[in-house]
Amino acid sequence: MNSMESSRVLFLFVLLFPVLVTSDVLDDVCSTTPFPDFCISTLRPDPRIYAAQGPVFIAVVMLDMVEINNQQVIANLKKLADQAKDPADKEALLIYASRYGTINNRFLPDARDAFISPTREGKAAAFPPLVSAAQTVDVCSEGIKQLGPDLSYKSDFAFKGTMICAFIAKSFIGG
Repeated sequence: MNSMESSRVLFLFVLLFPVLVTSDVLDDVCSTTPFPDFCISTLRPDPRIYAAQGPVFIAVVMLDMVEINNQQVIANLKKLADQAKDPADKEALLIYASRYGTINNRFLPDARDAFISPTREGKAAAFPPLVSAAQTVDVCSEGIKQLGPDLSYKSDFAFKGTMICAFIAKSFIGG
């Protein structure tokens, strides 16, 4: 191999090494969650993930994605509520929207604050609000899934995303 070829190989290695390292970190973290394929396929396209140094950063990126997803769910539910003819349907849709609002305004910020804590115990404190968020999504999911494939997908996304973050938080409990 001449010096020009060596330089090209070194350049490619330097260029690709961070991606390879990040891929390993992402694969390692996602493999500890209940939805590893969803975790990897959802996070890998996000350019922020290439700066990931460990599970906390991965969890925070996933929290951002869940929050954006939930904003779309809330908007769709409110739109459907505005169009609902039956007062009971309208009320149910607004209750679902309110519950997703609680996830975004209370549970996810509490989890994010806990994840950025400098201590292991602080990071572990993200677990309870994430479990509450996943339970809230689960309670709403049966009714939401009946509203069509888009909302069904978004409900599933919210559940899986919060569970992934909960499992990451759980890794900081004990030890």
